[in-house]
Amino acid sequence: MVRDKRYPPHFYRLVPNALAHRPYYARMDTLLLSKQEAARMLGISIRGLEQLICNQEIRIRRIGRRVLIARSIVESFAKAQNSVNSSETDPKERR
Repeated sequence: MVRDKRYPPHFYRLVPNALAHRPYYARMDTLLLSKQEAARMLGISIRGLEQLICNQEIRIRRIGRRVLIARSIVESFAKAQNSVNSSETDPKERR
């Protein structure tokens, strides 16, 4: 997605992407994301995102032929995965 000059810079957030050599900006005011945008936000491949969708870990919405994912679902999934990973590495939890 290319930045649109009509919107101020705070509407965009730089999403790091190890697969691309150029920065990717996701608009902050969009409620629904494409599979490509959601995969970039999570830092996984599109195929990895499709596996999460097949396992029903991430819910999708279909509008016509488009598969869209709510931004709130992507963010809550990322937070849940982050809390699971931090509790696994916490030595106090292993006792």
